[in-house]
Amino acid sequence: MAKLCYIKFRIITFDTAMCIDNTNSISTKRPPHTRLYQFKTYRSMKKATLFSLVFILLMGCIQKPATVKKNPNERLTMATIFVEHAPEYKALCYQAYNLAGFRLNEIVKNNSENNKLAVVLDIDETVLNNIPYQAKQVLDTIGYPTCWSEWVNLAVAEPVPGAKEFLTMANNLGVAIFYVSNRKTTTLGATINNLKKFDLPQADSLHVMLKVNDNEKETRRQKVLAEGYNIVLLFGDNLSDFSSDFEISDNTARNTTAISQSAQFGHRYIVLPNPGYGAWTQNLGLYNPGLNQDLLTRSLMSGFECDEPVKSDK
Repeated sequence: MAKLCYIKFRIITFDTAMCIDNTNSISTKRPPHTRLYQFKTYRSMKKATLFSLVFILLMGCIQKPATVKKNPNERLTMATIFVEHAPEYKALCYQAYNLAGFRLNEIVKNNSENNKLAVVLDIDETVLNNIPYQAKQVLDTIGYPTCWSEWVNLAVAEPVPGAKEFLTMANNLGVAIFYVSNRKTTTLGATINNLKKFDLPQADSLHVMLKVNDNEKETRRQKVLAEGYNIVLLFGDNLSDFSSDFEISDNTARNTTAISQSAQFGHRYIVLPNPGYGAWTQNLGLYNPGLNQDLLTRSLMSGFECDEPVKSDK
């Protein structure tokens, strides 16, 4: 832009110099009153030229506003801040695990037939909190799965509030604990190390069941049942952590299924809060780089338009 200004300045100066030279060359051949008139005209021309010069220079040097590239992870910002800082997030987690504790004690007490009892838990955002990775996504403008394996291999994710207390209680009650996650099997060692780092019980290759071929968890739940266990509680931040009934891509259908199984929530299904991501974000197209996110937001907010507030006469 500075070069552009310089070029414009040279052209204008050159043209102005020509006008001044021509004026001076003819001024000596005219009568005094003509020269006086010409002098005034010259001053006016000089002043006008100066203003024009300054104006054009300023116009040439005004920089266009820099185009700010939108962060594709902008939607994650409030969710990340909520999980990290809101006491309400912690309260929701404690509420979920406290309720689970009441339910498990009740189940164990009424287990007159001494059935083999088990609880099945998802790992990410259910047992382990990955909010540092989520913050990195926002700050470094990266998308999943970039750097995800590196984060998992650090094995430093802290337990979700209430998880350790509940799992310790379940272990003391003699209940089997199965961690069923869609993490890749290549991260099994790091995942077990992470669980052990915070003294979470039964963290071994028999009880940590990671993804083998697909994201479907039903096969692994059936494997637990095949070993003679009665799965009395399931934990997750995604409805597919509870039943294959929720393995559907249509969000309306998932809502309908959730309503039809409402009696299970708090009874057998324990839901942990995750405002950042999940099947719901995928089904709605959030974070999909192929979709115009502004238009998507407007379409998702349709039906919430409000009339302009009526001004009070008071």
